Amino acid sequence: MNKQIATAPGKLYLAGEYAVVTPGHQAILMAVNRHVTATITPSRLGIATSAQYPTQHLLWQTTNQTVQAITISPAYQFIWQAITTTSEYLVDLGYQLQPFNLHLTSQLTGSNQRKYGLGSSAAVTVAVIKAMLQAYQVKAPLMTIFKLAALAHLTTQGNGSLGDVAVAVYGGMINYQSFDRHWVQAYRSTHSLATTINIEWPQLAIQPLKMPNDWLLKVGWTASPAKTGPLVTKINQFATNNPEIYHGFLQASDDAVTKIATALQTQDWLVFKTNLQANAMLLNLLGTQAGVDITTETLQSLIDEATKLGGVAKTSGGGGGDCGVAIFNDTTRADQVIPAWTDHEIVPLDLTIN
Repeated sequence: MNKQIATAPGKLYLAGEYAVVTPGHQAILMAVNRHVTATITPSRLGIATSAQYPTQHLLWQTTNQTVQAITISPAYQFIWQAITTTSEYLVDLGYQLQPFNLHLTSQLTGSNQRKYGLGSSAAVTVAVIKAMLQAYQVKAPLMTIFKLAALAHLTTQGNGSLGDVAVAVYGGMINYQSFDRHWVQAYRSTHSLATTINIEWPQLAIQPLKMPNDWLLKVGWTASPAKTGPLVTKINQFATNNPEIYHGFLQASDDAVTKIATALQTQDWLVFKTNLQANAMLLNLLGTQAGVDITTETLQSLIDEATKLGGVAKTSGGGGGDCGVAIFNDTTRADQVIPAWTDHEIVPLDLTIN
C-alpha cells in the first residue's frame, strides 16, 4: 500500500430542497471549491485523526478480513462507517485488508470551526472512500463510489436525500433524483454489499449540469448556523398531516427544478430566473404552512439586495440560517451585491462551482 490522497468538495443546494428527501423527487446541487482531504499511509495499526478534532481519534484493528473498532470518538462516526463499508466491499471483491493511517483536513468550516452548511459529513465520507479505493488500486465508476458513500452515510445518519453525497462524488453541478432508501436498505439486508452496489437502485438518477460561462454565482453566509433537524421534523409532520398539500408541493417543486435544469442547458436566463424564484416561493409557502422560518430576516435581505441588482436569489439548503445563493448574468451587478450584503452583516463567501 502506497500513500494516497483524495479530496471531496462541499456543496450548496440551488433548488429542490425538502422535496428531494422524498424518493423520486429532484434537486439541483453545486459542488464548491472547498474540500475535505483524506490522506492514507501504510501503518501497523488502523488509526484515523482529523485536524478538526485534534484531541479525538479512531483506532481499529484488522482481524480475519474484518475491521474492529478499538476506540471511536463521537466525531468519527461518519469516518468509521466509511471505513467499515469500504472494507466490506473490498473483501467482497477478494482483496486482503490491510491497516493504514488516515488523516483528514477540511476547508468546509471557518475560523472557530464555524459551520457554513456545506455538507461536511458527506464530503468526509466520500473522501475516505475514494482514498481507500485508491490505496487498493480499485478503479471504481462514480456511481459505485456514490452508492458506497450513500450506504455508509445512510447507516450513520439514518435519513436525508443523499444529494450532498452525490454532488461530493460527481462534482460540478448535478440534477439529483433521490432513490427509494427503504427498498435499498431492505435489499441490502439479504444480499452482499457488492451485489447491492451492482444492482440498479429504484428512482435514482444523477444528471450532470453546467452553469453558463457568463452567469455568476455569489454566496452569502448569514453568520447564523441553521439547525436543520427541528426544521425537517416540522416539515415531515406537516407532510404526514397534509398529504394532498404536500403532494402538490412535490409536483410544483419538480416542475420548477426540471425547468431550471433545462434553462441551464439552453442558457435561457429568463426561464432560469422565473423558475428559481418560483422554487423559492414554494419553499416560503411550505415554511409558512408548516410553521417554520425557512427564510429568516437576514436571508430575505440577501435575496432582496440581489433582486434589486437584477439577479435571482434564494435560500440554499434547509434554510433557517446558513447560506443563501444568488445568480447574476452581469459581472458588474454581481460585484455590487457584495457591499450591499455587507451592510446587512451578511458575510460573502468566496465560493465557486468546483
